[in-house]
Amino acid sequence: MIERAQLQAQLQNWLSGEQNAEQTWHWAMRAVQQLEPGAVNQYEDDLVRDIMDLLVAIPQDLITVEDAEVMLYGLNNPPDEADLAQNLLWNHI
Repeated sequence: MIERAQLQAQLQNWLSGEQNAEQTWHWAMRAVQQLEPGAVNQYEDDLVRDIMDLLVAIPQDLITVEDAEVMLYGLNNPPDEADLAQNLLWNHI
């Protein structure tokens, strides 16, 4: 299962300069590839799923630091507000 904390840590590493967009993209690709096909509850919540979908679907050179900031902002909100964060994410992208 991909959890919020994992995703938050990766985005924070990108924003702090510990890793770049390509490294974040590679991490996302590996994480998604390790999920069991057809299994349910592979993501902590729908926001985590949506962010992971974006990270693997959009080439790493097209996702910006500003996008990562919006993703991290949404993840820092309470899980029960995931739907609001999803709307923010999709409106931003």
